Amino acid sequence: MEQHPFHLHGHRFWVLGRGSGIFDPPQHAASLNTANPAFRDTVTVPQGGWAYLRFVADNPGVWPFHCHILPHIYMGQQLYFVTDPSKVPAPPAASPKCPETCAYNFAPYNKAFLRSKWGKSGFELPPLY
Repeated sequence: MEQHPFHLHGHRFWVLGRGSGIFDPPQHAASLNTANPAFRDTVTVPQGGWAYLRFVADNPGVWPFHCHILPHIYMGQQLYFVTDPSKVPAPPAASPKCPETCAYNFAPYNKAFLRSKWGKSGFELPPLY
């Protein structure tokens, strides 16, 4: 296990506390910094630990919150905050559709896609001898 640099798009948050183990409100509430917490868009969550954050959801949109270690996103360390969806404009008509965009963006991590498109995967290395 390792620490995780979590980043929030579209907002900044206050870091009221961080710690190891599982967050326990009765145990940890008194240690939270509500007087002058750091104001950030990225926080490092300790290995096997927690971070206590607060933010004002005042920027309409669909905002990713994810670990900046890319393979961790594929393991589920990404979520989306949807803030005031009634004010989010529709995407432009000329925007690429997700299957095309997703295949392009994530192709380096998908052996089956690479093999179907180019006949081999970038992960298939030549023999050493």
